[in-house]
Amino acid sequence: MDELENNEVARVDEAIVCGRFQPFHNEHLHYLLAALCRSKFLWIGITKPWRKTVGNSSSHREQDSANPYSFIVRVRMVRQALLECGVDPTKFQIIPFDFESVLDFDQYNPTCKLVFVTITDNWSQSKIEQLEALGKKVCSLYENRDPEITATKIRKSISDGTDLWRTSLPPSVESIIDEELANART
Repeated sequence: MDELENNEVARVDEAIVCGRFQPFHNEHLHYLLAALCRSKFLWIGITKPWRKTVGNSSSHREQDSANPYSFIVRVRMVRQALLECGVDPTKFQIIPFDFESVLDFDQYNPTCKLVFVTITDNWSQSKIEQLEALGKKVCSLYENRDPEITATKIRKSISDGTDLWRTSLPPSVESIIDEELANART
């Protein structure tokens, strides 16, 4: 895995970023904007595109409570947040990116080899190893092992009925979650 220096701005033709985005929050936005600064076109891969997983896993990432939003809702979150920031919609494409299920991976994912990641927890290293095993070149944009904002904290705030989560999201994503909460009540 390569690491970019803070002052190094390597601009490539295309790159991939990936995440579950459950939900898409301000740290995710920072990650995507950093990647867009380093690429002319960005493939935004939504991992775990299907909420139900095959097999039995104890990982919190596999639990239904950690994956409350459908692929389509997450596409809306990412797209609206980027458009809200003034990102040209011709500079990115949002796709399912189920790299943990290697069955036919190359059939529905871009041939682009470069994946930008951030290092935030122990899962990051596992993700890097899996991506490299698929032939991807992985480059770390930055490391932040103690992020203030996490999707886990946001989901807990939402389920507890507190409004702490609202300050951690782009305004458009806050609106989408409000819609989802209203729909769940009806």
